[in-house]
Amino acid sequence: MIVGRNAELAMIDKLIDQARDEHGGGLVVRGEAGIGKSTLLSHALAEARDLRVLRVVGAESESQFAYAALHQLLTPVLDRVDCLPGPQAAALGTAFGLGGVGEVQPFLVSMAALTLLSDLASERPVLCVVDDAQWSDAASLDAFLFVARRLAAESIALLVAVRDDEGRPIDTAGVPELRLTGLDLRAARTLLGERVSPLLLEHLVTSTGGNPLALIELADLSPHEAVREPVPLASRLEQVFLARVRKLGPQLGTLLLLAAAAGPSSRELIRAAAGRLGIVPSLLDSPEADQVLLADLDFRHPLMRSAVYHGATPAERLAAHRALADADTQRTDRWAWHRAKATDGPDEEVAAALESSAAQAIRRSGHLAAAAALERAAELSPAADDAQRRRTAAAHAWWRGGDTTSALDSLDRVEDSAEALYLRGSIELRAGSPSDAVTLLMSAAFAATDPHRVLQIVTLAREAAYTAVRPDVLDSLASCLARLPEFTDDTSRLLAKLLRAFIGTRMDHQQASAVADALAEAERFEDPEMLLAAGGMAWAVGQYALSARLRHKAVARARAIGAAGTLALTLEYVVPDEISLGRFAAAEALADEGHRMAVETARSNSASLHQASLSMLAGLRGRAGEARALAEQTMAEAVSRNLVKVADTAQRALGLLALADRRHEEALAVFAKLDGSGPEPGSPVMAVSAIPDHVEAAVRVGHAPTALLDRYLKWVDTVGSTELRALAERTQALLADDPDVADAHYAEALRLHAATERPFEHARTELLYGEFLRRERRRTRAREHLRSALDTLTRLGTPVWAERARVELRATGETARRQEPGRTEELTPQELQVARSVSLGATNREVAAQLFVSPRTVDYHLRKVFRKLGITSRHELTRLDL
Repeated sequence: MIVGRNAELAMIDKLIDQARDEHGGGLVVRGEAGIGKSTLLSHALAEARDLRVLRVVGAESESQFAYAALHQLLTPVLDRVDCLPGPQAAALGTAFGLGGVGEVQPFLVSMAALTLLSDLASERPVLCVVDDAQWSDAASLDAFLFVARRLAAESIALLVAVRDDEGRPIDTAGVPELRLTGLDLRAARTLLGERVSPLLLEHLVTSTGGNPLALIELADLSPHEAVREPVPLASRLEQVFLARVRKLGPQLGTLLLLAAAAGPSSRELIRAAAGRLGIVPSLLDSPEADQVLLADLDFRHPLMRSAVYHGATPAERLAAHRALADADTQRTDRWAWHRAKATDGPDEEVAAALESSAAQAIRRSGHLAAAAALERAAELSPAADDAQRRRTAAAHAWWRGGDTTSALDSLDRVEDSAEALYLRGSIELRAGSPSDAVTLLMSAAFAATDPHRVLQIVTLAREAAYTAVRPDVLDSLASCLARLPEFTDDTSRLLAKLLRAFIGTRMDHQQASAVADALAEAERFEDPEMLLAAGGMAWAVGQYALSARLRHKAVARARAIGAAGTLALTLEYVVPDEISLGRFAAAEALADEGHRMAVETARSNSASLHQASLSMLAGLRGRAGEARALAEQTMAEAVSRNLVKVADTAQRALGLLALADRRHEEALAVFAKLDGSGPEPGSPVMAVSAIPDHVEAAVRVGHAPTALLDRYLKWVDTVGSTELRALAERTQALLADDPDVADAHYAEALRLHAATERPFEHARTELLYGEFLRRERRRTRAREHLRSALDTLTRLGTPVWAERARVELRATGETARRQEPGRTEELTPQELQVARSVSLGATNREVAAQLFVSPRTVDYHLRKVFRKLGITSRHELTRLDL
């Protein structure tokens, strides 16, 4: 598979098709070594199986022999030379050393080649392929280009691949050129797949210029090697550039080594370092240096810089770094690196300087660079405690940079301190086993001594305990909290108060009401993860509006600080809120974004949960096949890592889909799994919250699960929210034997629903009530509720549930006209996100910052939104219900 070259492949395919149609031509493919020229030529050969193919590869060893390359190209058809006009045949024979006398005219040789190829093409179209043309002899190159300019009426395609800056200059005037550049990030990701982490991949693409061969070779290096600058190169590419540099002489070679070792630097620094090595500084301004360096002392290609650097001996590199360090009187961050690379033993001064440099890098979000600096600082640390601290910090930087493997590798080389345990637990929670995370975080909480750190660890341990369904550890966490002193700062004091209220105690309705006031204070939090924790607590006591505000603020803060991994986490909680509000299109857009952010930041557990949400939304929005496929894929991941919440979400998605389709026995079996009674993990919280659905499925197959109802009523009494009381009334109506009792419960449920913002559940209650009334032969009243249910379910964009309401309405004797979905249903998830943000008054640049895309991408999506919605201005967006 060839990636990132769709336009180039199309150009080559078009050239071959034109040759088939007697409208041939030539094309020169240009680019550096490893950029993919030969790959494109191989594609052409594969696509031209019905053509007569002639091929040659230029060889430097033959570049001094005239017409050597042309001879090789035409060797398979030399038996046709005698069919050429006499002068041409003679000229070609002379050129190839096959006879003839006197001086041959190059023009005539070229004409002979053209005539020979034209004769061949009269029988069958011809494809000529010349690879590594820069090493071909000059005479052959002239002939190739001569032919290429004269193929407009021929069934001939001629492809010539030329490596830039090698061999003789080639004048391609009159012949179309295709210049290959490096792959972009998306194409590079496709090329390498899962071989490197997303953030390391971005570094490699930048440092190699997207060169495909370099990416392939570098992907097999360890992350530690890959992020060190300059990036080591595969020997094939290295030798190409290194040979060119060595032709410039040893003095200039040493000067270039200084430039390679220095990276982006001033001329003054390079000159000063050169003087310390006895090199004439003025060489830096020579024409020879300009062949390799740009005006800003950057190399003409990143690969050239690496070739110069890694082509030097270790002693030469050490001397260069020492000279650069000595010349850097300002003691910049690069001074620390130069000293580190010029040091072969423990050195605390250098280690401390690297640690300071890493801190600066982290402030600039350069986590991979910081990790590399901290790893080297650990290696240079004379004291074992300093080495442990710095290596643990390096692991944290690797993790924040999205490289889980390197983070765990660093942790494997340190002792289990509180910080190391905390970090390892964090990694397990986000990208491994939440159950293992609980054990690690519990150990970290009791090992930590700083009260603020303990509070932070306990907050995460609580999340892990609920995620892994490990209530057995809550008492231990409560005891850990109990030994903390009273905090003096308001934020820590409030967080500790909330944690004490929610950990290790069984909260009744009165306690839940009391803690609601404290939760309201949490809106002043600024840290996204603290806001999430408070939002979860608010949800647990039925404060849904407050919970939504806290979670949406968490999302806004994550966007504002550019924390993609945290954004993925915050969206895990906002998506269910949007679903509960019946905003399915918006929820799908956020889940899609969350999934992308999680993948890019190596948060695999978050990615799985977002995928489970996408399966539920696909089902709700009428894409049953997609919903089942996503749910099954998600379940496989969830079971293997014991991801309870992920499994529960996927199971509930399947259960709701079956319930909407009236496959009640299947739905009942799915909801029963939420308790974790089978091989799949299960959460009591999810099981209890799904009881209304569970009971509906059970009743439809003739069961009367009163025990489930009792369990649900007990939970509702504790939480006391209006939303849950409405569902409790509906559930009691389903189980009521007396029609009058059922009618009263349905009526009360609708009264309570009217005071909430849960249109989907409200519509489902109306649907069930309408079904009940129809069975009681009260068709007029049934139609009233079924019409309302149908209107709402259609408006929400859930066709499977709307169809169920339509069928019920038809059973009452009324035929409902099928309604078309809203125009916003045509928008893709990303288009909908852009539209919603713009409708709130955000500029393109602001939307781009929020969604981690470019302003140009926003503009592209916005134009598609305008076209699909039939509008022409941003103002019109503000009047739409998005």
